[in-house]
Amino acid sequence: MNAEDIHFSITAMAEIVTKLEIHPYYSVKGGIHDDCSLSDFATAAASVLSNIGSPVLESHFKHMEEQQKKLVGGE
Repeated sequence: MNAEDIHFSITAMAEIVTKLEIHPYYSVKGGIHDDCSLSDFATAAASVLSNIGSPVLESHFKHMEEQQKKLVGGE
C-alpha cells in the first residue's frame, strides 16, 4: 500500500493495529514461538503515537494570534 492510498487518520490506523490479534505459532517440532512476534500491539501503537510531534509550527501560532487580533479589532 502506498501512502496516497490511505484515507484515514493515524489514530484510526493505531486503533486498527491495536485490535490485531496474532495467534501463537505452534512448531511441528513442538513448542510455541511466542517470542517470534510482537503481541502487545496496544502498547506499541501508543508508543508510536506518543512520539509523533506536533505538525503546527510557531509561525502558525503567530499567524492565528494576528488573525484573532484583527477579528476583535485590535491590530
